[in-house]
Amino acid sequence: MIQSIVFVHGTGVRSWSYRVTADKVQAALRARGFKGHFEPCVWGDKHGAGLSHQGRSIPQFSGLQAAPPDARAWQALWSLLAADPYFELREGAGGAPARTQLPPAAQQALQNFPALLRSLASDAVVLAKSRGLLAPELLAEALDAVAASDPLAGALKASPGVNTGLRQAAARAVVAQAQQWRADPSRQQAGSGDSAPLPQAQRDELVSALVDGLGGVEMGAVADWVKKRLVGLGARWATDLAQRHRDVLYNGAYPAAGDILLYQKDGSAIRDEIAQHVAACAGPVAIIAHSLGGIACVDLLVEHALPAVQLLVTVGSQAPLLYEMGALRHLALNQPLPTYFVPTWLNVFDPDDLLSYQAAPVFTPPTPGATVRDLQVQSGQPFPMSHSAYWESDLLWNTVAPLL
Repeated sequence: MIQSIVFVHGTGVRSWSYRVTADKVQAALRARGFKGHFEPCVWGDKHGAGLSHQGRSIPQFSGLQAAPPDARAWQALWSLLAADPYFELREGAGGAPARTQLPPAAQQALQNFPALLRSLASDAVVLAKSRGLLAPELLAEALDAVAASDPLAGALKASPGVNTGLRQAAARAVVAQAQQWRADPSRQQAGSGDSAPLPQAQRDELVSALVDGLGGVEMGAVADWVKKRLVGLGARWATDLAQRHRDVLYNGAYPAAGDILLYQKDGSAIRDEIAQHVAACAGPVAIIAHSLGGIACVDLLVEHALPAVQLLVTVGSQAPLLYEMGALRHLALNQPLPTYFVPTWLNVFDPDDLLSYQAAPVFTPPTPGATVRDLQVQSGQPFPMSHSAYWESDLLWNTVAPLL
């Protein structure tokens, strides 16, 4: 029986986005009875690509900067909030520096903020904007949940005061939580209404009404989290259109492309990081690895005997293609897997994910009784969204669960 799971992310991922996916993975595993240790492996922050000279090698590049949010950036943010309504608040709690002592009035405003948030359940403007979208009981429940949440408490502790960014993050958390509950079939009988996503215009109007009820937007404030933190995310979601300015494109694209190039040059630091997380776990251990993380794990398990690892699950991985091209670092073209390789390898791919490949047709099991198996899933999402859509698949988790 597997006692520990190490979850390894793929290219371009950093801690802020890793947490969202890791929460999904943990929830799926716990729902299927896994009670062992979950070990996060976030290698991107430490070993991922960066521009050490601020992009000076790129012609006509004005430097690393936040691009104004466009429609795709807002779409990306609300997708993250759909997965984790507290995403912005967690960022506010985790990314702020330690603050100095606040004036008494600022401290009092922060202490009163949860109560102010709850009071909006009876605010006339908020109720008017939510009419036809959310049942009043559901809105009140969402307001109460956010007000009582640990992410809000953390954001309040880290915030320099009640400001525009805090109000906007709390308001979007309320709407995202209410929308998530609204889509929950178990709540339909309680009068939660239609399960379809809230129309964008009405959703944004409701957020604005909540922000106004919490004190509004300061004059001249540029505090919106999207403008400061979703650097080029809209460009990443729309690269198929190839109509973004070069600054936005490079700001958004270089972590993903850079991680791949950096790994192909020398991925030893990334593999060592994964090995350290495996060593920190009680065995037997399973590794679940996405995209470039899957390549690194295959390389690691070929390079070193790690007997504690009894199961490898690669998701949306390019390792089979690199092997067929003779481009894996530690396994030459047509060289068999070593006998000490992991005994059970499940490789998950989606035909609509152009970055996923099949392992079984090119890899031979390393020993009698060992398995190299492919699992095809289909999210119904177009590429590139399909490359990150695996975690919602019941087929994936229902196949993994018995292997644990």
